[in-house]
Amino acid sequence: MSNRVTSRKLICQLSPEEKNTFADEQARLLHEYAELERQAAAIAKGYREDLEKKWERMKRVADIVDAGKEERNIDCRTVPDHTAKTVIYRPLAEGLIVLNPEALERPMTDDEMQGLLSFEEPEEAAAPIACAVCSASIELPTDSGADNKADLSCLDCHFGPLCEGCYTKACELHHAPVPVGGDQADAGAGEVAHA
Repeated sequence: MSNRVTSRKLICQLSPEEKNTFADEQARLLHEYAELERQAAAIAKGYREDLEKKWERMKRVADIVDAGKEERNIDCRTVPDHTAKTVIYRPLAEGLIVLNPEALERPMTDDEMQGLLSFEEPEEAAAPIACAVCSASIELPTDSGADNKADLSCLDCHFGPLCEGCYTKACELHHAPVPVGGDQADAGAGEVAHA
């Protein structure tokens, strides 16, 4: 039993070389620790930022679910209403239920109102008058001069208006019609043959 070798924990004095070896290891470990600590802080910051983004999005989605509505950017066609002096927005997406219809209309701006001046409706042209015999278009007289034969009528049978060609034929067939406003005593005694 006396030859047996066993290990015991004993406190020993360091030699100068051993002390220097431990001092070098201490400095190296201190540097490695500081580097790991910096890396851990950078990783933790990245995780912290990701966690904050997820938390904010989770709160936003929870609010949308609770409210049952969401504010969105929707493409709309703008339609000016010149009568009401407003601009109407018509969503291009179908099936939308818009909960704030007041956002679909706004008053026109001063510039838009100024543009109304160029949108005046043109006057409608007067409907052409047709000859009672041949249905040819007759131009309305521009003055009441005696040379204008465009609105000629037979005063005896109230047949007219007549174009110049039908007026001439009527003269040849029976009595001569007179221009509107002319003297009925000048007309012949025959009858106009009606087509």
